[in-house]
Amino acid sequence: VPEFVPHMGGCGPIVKAATRDLLPMRGQMRDARRQAVTLLSQPSIDRTALESLRASQLQLAEQASKRFTQALADVADVLTPEQRKQLAERVGRWHGHRG
Repeated sequence: VPEFVPHMGGCGPIVKAATRDLLPMRGQMRDARRQAVTLLSQPSIDRTALESLRASQLQLAEQASKRFTQALADVADVLTPEQRKQLAERVGRWHGHRG
């Protein structure tokens, strides 16, 4: 979320709560990548373990997506239509720079 969002129409608590919920998931995803490297570095490939890791990562991604979408909707609820338009324009420009 761009740094200006918490200053728009009282969004700060919403953004902080979402960040608090999402940051641990980021760490879990990083740990899973390390686990995948470890599994793939073994003399024999444990397909069951890889599948279990894949399934757990899909579940984690789903949780993160739901939480992020909830935060977006909560932010949209407290912004005026003009503020939502400004936010969309800024996010569009930000994403445009990243390709």
